[in-house]
Amino acid sequence: FATTPTQGAGALTAYENHGLRILFTFPPPSNPGTTLIVLQAHNLTPQPILNFNFQAAVPKSMELQLDPPSSSTIPSTGSVTQQVNVRNPNKAPLRMKLKIAFSVGGIPVSDMAEVNNFPNLA
Repeated sequence: FATTPTQGAGALTAYENHGLRILFTFPPPSNPGTTLIVLQAHNLTPQPILNFNFQAAVPKSMELQLDPPSSSTIPSTGSVTQQVNVRNPNKAPLRMKLKIAFSVGGIPVSDMAEVNNFPNLA
């Protein structure tokens, strides 16, 4: 089985606000019909980010599996990773709603975002 050259290539900034940048990268999946996303959450502030919590939702025709983040604390200028698997048997265009919560400098942050500009991974 050959992998499509576009799979495993590219990165997408899914969120950047309140001193947090979330980057999605797309390594080649091990199963056809599945999109593997490695989320990298980067702390752009001089203070640690605490209680980092990432949630996502996809259309009903897809299945989502979120692994826990490598840590719920992101050190100053550091990052954590989290793996996201999306089963997409119909190969529909991928869309995702994000819910992100954390605190920085003692201030709780709760935010939502949508990602509709995924690269073509089919």
